Amino acid sequence: PPEGAPTKDTDVSVRADIREIGKEIIAWMKRRGYANFGFYGTSIPDEAPYSDMCERYLMRALARNDNPLAVFREPYGGTWTQRAKAAARWVANLPKPCAVLAYSDELSKNLLDVCRIARANVPEQVSILGIDDAVDICETCRPTLSSVRLAFEMSGYLAAQALDRMLRRGRHGPCRSVTYGIQTISERQSTQDVRGAGRIVNAAMDLIRTLPLDTLS
Repeated sequence: PPEGAPTKDTDVSVRADIREIGKEIIAWMKRRGYANFGFYGTSIPDEAPYSDMCERYLMRALARNDNPLAVFREPYGGTWTQRAKAAARWVANLPKPCAVLAYSDELSKNLLDVCRIARANVPEQVSILGIDDAVDICETCRPTLSSVRLAFEMSGYLAAQALDRMLRRGRHGPCRSVTYGIQTISERQSTQDVRGAGRIVNAAMDLIRTLPLDTLS
């Protein structure tokens, strides 16, 4: 569970450190020159509490430098057309260029479709960064989607270490929480700088990615 989720007194928990992850993502976006930021979250009941937590920590990280955060929570229920129209209005009103973090890669794919409806160019006007680095989603979109890969493998090692300490101690004791952060940010076309030489590099990478598929077909 993410940091901040409730635990029992005897829990040994391994958590994603959402606070530090948010700081790292904002710092990464600022290094690329962005001054406008957005968050594309979800209202799905099972995921909304963690999406809201991510949103709060991003707001806190930006508040220190007086940067506002534009927020859209994809509605739960209704048709995709209804949800997309609402999201397209939000995208149209974003200050541009804007860097937007989506709560998941699935949502970042939805946001890419929404940007097409709103006629907002990606990445020139809206840069999109997802979370999970699901290659089957990120590599099959056009443009391909950048994404944050959390240190999930490290979380397994941390859980094993915590369990080992608990077994050696022979009792639970108070709640012990260990955290993990970002493993890497996989940058693809949705956040690339397409000005000047960056445009040439972007075109070359797209050719390398698609040419083998064209040859096979």
